[in-house]
Formats: sequence, C-alpha cells, structure tokens
Amino acid sequence: MKNLSTERLSGFTLIELLVVVLIIGILAAVALPQYQKAVNKSRSAEALAMMRSLSTGVEEYVLANGQVPTSFDQLSVVPSNMTPDGSGCIKGTHFKYCIHNGPRLQSWYLRQPSNYGFIWYPSIQNMGVSGKHFYCFADVSQKEAGELCKSIAGHDNKITSPTAGASYQWWYVD
Repeated sequence: MKNLSTERLSGFTLIELLVVVLIIGILAAVALPQYQKAVNKSRSAEALAMMRSLSTGVEEYVLANGQVPTSFDQLSVVPSNMTPDGSGCIKGTHFKYCIHNGPRLQSWYLRQPSNYGFIWYPSIQNMGVSGKHFYCFADVSQKEAGELCKSIAGHDNKITSPTAGASYQWWYVD
C-alpha cells in the first residue's frame, strides 16, 4: 500500500491555473484594441486604393466625353465585386462609394464608426487647394475615426471645409 503523505502528486494547483488565465486575459485586453485599429486601418487603405482607381476612371471619362459621369456604369474601371445600391452608389464589403455633383467621389464606412470616409476632389472646389486631392474626413464626435484619419494621413494638420462646417474634421491624404 502506498503512503500518501510522502508521495507528491504532480499537476498544477488551482492558483497556478488562475494566474495563467489572468495573464492571458490581460494580454487579450491589451492586444484586441490594437488589432481592431490595425484592421480598420487596413480596410481604410483598401478604400483609399479603390477611390484612387475610381478617380482614374472618372478622369478617363471626362477626357473622353468632356463631361463628368453621372453613374459608375459609365466608368471603365468599376470592380466586379461592387454592387449597386439603387441610389447611384456602389457598395463594397466595408465602404459605400458615390459620385456627387461637383464633381467629387465620396466613400463612407458602412460599420461603426460610420462617420468617416474619403473624398476626392479633382479641382479646387470647396477646399481652396488646386489640383487633385484625396481627403479623409471624420465626424468630430467620433474620436476613434479622427485618430484613424490622422494615422492614414500621417499628420495632424486638419483642414476646414466651407461646405461641411465644423461638424467634420478633414485631413489631406496625398
């Protein structure tokens, strides 16, 4: 018969397991927000690349026809993975893209925070800056969206648009 008092049982104690679970929880709490920021930045970079492609299509159309397109059906570079939404705009997985009078291209994020996106102006319209430019815009009440625009732009030099008013912050992207 074995003597239990002299023999040590192998394994982890409950305290040791709780400490490991606590450490994993702390690491997950720190890593998850950083992961979400990286995912949002990646989605925004994808949207900006799409805006650049669509702006090329708008420029091609203007050069060929002498006027601004009224819908994406008139462009030669609309990706096949975009679907029309019935309002003259197209939707991707994460962003909605529209051609507006002016002309300008605009995109909005479809999920939270939803109050940010990108705008492309082919001229000095509204912004007072000559040339073709991309801007990231964010609702001033959405701090996370503003931080994302600031990160994408690579600077904190905000621009005020006379048409958007003080409710939105703008960053020059390129």
